[in-house]
Amino acid sequence: MAASNKPSPGRKSDKLWRDALMMSARRTWSEAEELAVDDAAPLIQRAAAQVMLKAASGDKDAYKEVGDRIDGKPHVSMDVTTIRDVSKLPDADLYSIIRAEDGGDGDIAASKDSRVTH
Repeated sequence: MAASNKPSPGRKSDKLWRDALMMSARRTWSEAEELAVDDAAPLIQRAAAQVMLKAASGDKDAYKEVGDRIDGKPHVSMDVTTIRDVSKLPDADLYSIIRAEDGGDGDIAASKDSRVTH
C-alpha cells in the first residue's frame, strides 16, 4: 500500500510547514525535483521539496530543519535547586564555597574577600 501525501490528523496537523515537509518526505527524488521547480505548485510545497532535496543531499541545516519539524526539537531540561538557608547546605557545598572565596588554598584567614567589612 502506497503512502498517502495527505497530512495526518492529530496534534500537529494544523502546522502547514510540517505538513508540507511530511508530504515532501514521502515523495521520490524525481518527484521532489519536479515539484521544486513547478511554477503551478503552491509555494509552500515547492519550498518544502527544495528543503527536502537539500537534506537528502547532506545539507546539515536542511536535515536539522526537517528533523526538528517532523520529530520535534529535543527537550532540554535542567534541574535547579535553590537553597536560601545556608544552614541547609551540605558540608561539601559549604567547603566548595569557602575554597572558591579563599582562592582554593584552604586558608580562610588569608582570604581577600572584598565583601567582608571589619
